[in-house]
Amino acid sequence: MSAPESQSAASGLTGLESFRDYPLTQALLHRRSRRISMGIKEVRAGNLSYASTQPAEPLSPLEEAVLIAATGVTGVTMPDMPFKTETGNDLVGSPMVEVLGRAASSPDNSQGTSFFMINDEGTFLLRPPHEAEATPHPGDAFDPDRLIARAAQSKHRVLDRRLDFVRKFPLYLGRNRYVSNLPG
Repeated sequence: MSAPESQSAASGLTGLESFRDYPLTQALLHRRSRRISMGIKEVRAGNLSYASTQPAEPLSPLEEAVLIAATGVTGVTMPDMPFKTETGNDLVGSPMVEVLGRAASSPDNSQGTSFFMINDEGTFLLRPPHEAEATPHPGDAFDPDRLIARAAQSKHRVLDRRLDFVRKFPLYLGRNRYVSNLPG
């Protein structure tokens, strides 16, 4: 059990419940990354240099599923637009290309943005789930089994390996070469 899970377990909440119940404004205003990932060999930063003594650890299937869900379908769009001109004439048509909305912004909801996930198992294109599975049923949006099943439905392998780039500018900026797209 990782440290965050054991801390949550001590408070009576699972990690998923703790994540779900954390207030959005608190997350936006107060959460900061103040740590180095487990398994990072070394980040040279003068007096602030750090080397992890722990092995790298990949995300659990549930942790990965939560991240995939964050890029996924959020429900049906409710366009907030006028249907009459300023002079009272009807406006016809709708600039909304898709009815299902996603967490990522998209001009006219065309959903032209694609996400890729890179992990130790390979490189995956993340496709939105089929419409029948797109909108969570009330009460099960954070059901662990359902999240994992939806993530599996969204993942489409495009490479059997980790896609990597030369670790120098402009492909990797500064500290990202130490902490981004590494095994585990």
